[in-house]
Amino acid sequence: MRYSDEFIDEVVKSYLRTKNKSFVSKKYNINLHTVRYWIERYESDLKIKDYAKELAEKAVVLAYYDEVKSYDLVAKKFDLERNEVKKILEDYRDEIFYLTPKFREIKAEFRRLLPFFTKVYEKNHSLMVLEKVLLIEMYLGRTDDYLLEKYNPPSHLLDKVRKSMKGFDES
Repeated sequence: MRYSDEFIDEVVKSYLRTKNKSFVSKKYNINLHTVRYWIERYESDLKIKDYAKELAEKAVVLAYYDEVKSYDLVAKKFDLERNEVKKILEDYRDEIFYLTPKFREIKAEFRRLLPFFTKVYEKNHSLMVLEKVLLIEMYLGRTDDYLLEKYNPPSHLLDKVRKSMKGFDES
């Protein structure tokens, strides 16, 4: 059975007032599992919103550094230790790129596409397809040694893929 968003909101608000899932389940005559699911989804949405605010604040610090290119000014403006600024900025960059909710979806999509591109490459050994395979493998975190052992690409192609990744990481 499908419930309207208004009804779901009403059930969640009722739980927030009473803090009793069983009571809410009986009051609205719905399964306790459904009530738990809606409450967990609500709390998860709150956590995501809080985390998004935190990431936005970190993005402001990174944008300011990109603008001024000075660790001293960043430390002064955001009350950070001068000797810690470089590490903090690197951590923020990593967190913004790798821990965003979309990153898992992107990584799953890469994993889904890799076998397809690999099969195409194995059939015709095209450098264009190999470039795409190497790019996907690198985004999945494979090392150069692994790529050299598995695909034995020309060194100029590996360099080209690395350069294209750097352009993506900087944007």
